[in-house]
Amino acid sequence: MRELGSDLLTLQTHAPYPRKLWIVDAARGVAAGQVEILTAEQWRQGPEAALGWGHHLSMAQALKLLMATDADFAAIDWRLVAIGVGDEPVRLQTELSPTVAAAAAGVIEQLSQEAEAALAEPRG
Repeated sequence: MRELGSDLLTLQTHAPYPRKLWIVDAARGVAAGQVEILTAEQWRQGPEAALGWGHHLSMAQALKLLMATDADFAAIDWRLVAIGVGDEPVRLQTELSPTVAAAAAGVIEQLSQEAEAALAEPRG
């Protein structure tokens, strides 16, 4: 698990990428505490522009740039996990609201289970 701060493009400093990558972020336009998970393919097909992100580049802009300029990133199996903050402004801060913290705890548990399962898979 790595903290990328407000700039998703720093993800490139962590290459080579794992076989599976989960990007977790807060999103405006998703009900507070609701978790939306988009595969790379689902993300390419549409709803990313409707989500609000608190970054220098929007999440949509950064992912489009990574997909277009980084063949290694474009080739991996990634998911975008959007944890809703409702219509509140999204801003970089060190503490989560209680609603987002509760949703994040569930996401962390799910990701931990999937990471354990992925580590148990034989490499081919």
